[in-house]
Amino acid sequence: NEAHKRNIRVIFDIALNHVSIDHPWFQKALEDPSSPEYDYFHWSDTGKEHKKARIIFKGMLDSNWEYAPQVGKYYFHRFYPHQPDLNYSNPLLLAEIIRSLLYWIDEGVDGFRVDAAPYFWKDDATHSENHPHTHTIIKILRAVTELVKPSTLLLAEACQPPTQVVDYFGQGDECHGAYHFPLMPQIFLALTKEDPGPIANVLEKAITPAIPAGAQWFTFLRCHDELTLEMVSPEERETLYKAYCKEPQWDFRQGEGISSRLIDLLGSPERALLAHAILLGLSGTPVIYYGDEVLVPNNREFNQEWSARTGYTDSRNLVRGPLNWKHIHAALADPKSSQAWHYDHLSRLIHIRSEHLAFGQGSQEFLTGKPSLLGIRKTFQGKCYVLWYNLSQEKELDLPLPLPAVILAQVGLGKSTLKPNGFLWGTG
Repeated sequence: NEAHKRNIRVIFDIALNHVSIDHPWFQKALEDPSSPEYDYFHWSDTGKEHKKARIIFKGMLDSNWEYAPQVGKYYFHRFYPHQPDLNYSNPLLLAEIIRSLLYWIDEGVDGFRVDAAPYFWKDDATHSENHPHTHTIIKILRAVTELVKPSTLLLAEACQPPTQVVDYFGQGDECHGAYHFPLMPQIFLALTKEDPGPIANVLEKAITPAIPAGAQWFTFLRCHDELTLEMVSPEERETLYKAYCKEPQWDFRQGEGISSRLIDLLGSPERALLAHAILLGLSGTPVIYYGDEVLVPNNREFNQEWSARTGYTDSRNLVRGPLNWKHIHAALADPKSSQAWHYDHLSRLIHIRSEHLAFGQGSQEFLTGKPSLLGIRKTFQGKCYVLWYNLSQEKELDLPLPLPAVILAQVGLGKSTLKPNGFLWGTG
């Protein structure tokens, strides 16, 4: 209610693929295999089924099955052993999931981040990802939530190529939004190569197809997990890993990801602001990870605490945990601090973006310019916007076009040049 008073909508991250081993459903299943809850999960006598299902946490786990001595069976988990997967072939389980969503809608929640969307349906004949029955489940969830509260957002977390992620929009009858995972590493690749090509290429229609009206890509620099390297070529993975995995403990899943907060990855407030300005200039709905707006660094203590608590060395805990608000407030109160500089500029960009719908909804054309210069032209309702970004950390670049009539935002703008890490938003 307090959030709604401030015109803030609340979206819950809800794990629909699995629960905790401490969840009452799983505890009842262990206590009584004849209970209805037992069939909420996947069980095996041997733990040898679903051989085609890949191991998500490479380097930490070697099986998707865990033995439960209480019942003398193995249970299936796509992620950690303390996260048993749910059995959606059981209609009673699906009814429970619907009941849970309706409960939170009744509590006032405005939407749901659908965690691990590709993995809902298990099929021994397949790798159990992006299964047609998974899309049937999501269609059911969309129909129910829309019937009860039409404005309820469903956001798919599906770390897959865009050509497969678009399936989670359905025909406008599945999720309203989906994370654009492949765009994230290409932004970092563009920054480290000082080349706009990776960003423009990944957003070409051959890689990022059109989506239904009313649907939207959710874009981000950092999310709750790692800088994923799954959606890049081997050569790109090598380049990104060399540029950004600055410490061995940042490694996630044996080279498939890098866990680090934005300021530690990019190394300077200027570079972090440039990355945020690129994100906010692209079409879609941008997501800013908590703390990145005030340049919060990696949390080594939280990482060590959770490694000791769980027994797993999960580098993602470097970017999680509580924030030190006393430190943040003190930094923001000092106008000379890098945190205040970054926060003030980023706040301004967010307000400008909110005032000009072209940034999120306009047509988007990449301008050919000089090396290291990213140019974007956006058009919306007859109005044109031009965005320029200097990806170089050392060279001042001439702008190939005259300055826009109205400068909306700029950092490092000269008479007709952009300084290193500079950018310009303009219209008219």
